[in-house]
Amino acid sequence: MGVATPYNQPGFGRVDPGVLDGTNKNSIARGSLFAYSKSYGIYHCPGDHRTAGGEPILRSYSMNNWMNGEPFASAANDLDTGHRLFKKDISIPQPSQLYVFLDEDDSTINDGMFVVYMNPVQGLQDRPAHRHQSGYALVFADGHAEVFRFSDEEKDLAKLRTVATVAQ
Repeated sequence: MGVATPYNQPGFGRVDPGVLDGTNKNSIARGSLFAYSKSYGIYHCPGDHRTAGGEPILRSYSMNNWMNGEPFASAANDLDTGHRLFKKDISIPQPSQLYVFLDEDDSTINDGMFVVYMNPVQGLQDRPAHRHQSGYALVFADGHAEVFRFSDEEKDLAKLRTVATVAQ
């Protein structure tokens, strides 16, 4: 997945000099997943109407950090060795129970990875979007999608942790 940048972080993660990643098709096309779909539209939520410099933002979704990302335990980048980092889809024990993509909030979407700390003390680094009547879309490893509704941040985070990864 390429790197996308919200317009309020103009210097973050540029793939091409002088072009914001959030509006740059190359930032998606150079990602490892693009070869399988060759579709820019699947990276963007139809309810996301953001623009930067008059150009539409191309990416709304981020990938679960436990799916071939980094097993972060805290904002200090400590690694969590108590939970499984999935490197191949065949290693996912229950694909219908673990999400791969999430609709990320405009305020935190930056690097293509949605970080979920499994330790309840850590809270959220990234935030799910609120575009869908106080809910956010999750796409699971088996291909189905669900919208999780917000009710209480602590309960919502606990629910999100249950579909991010599993203990070692």
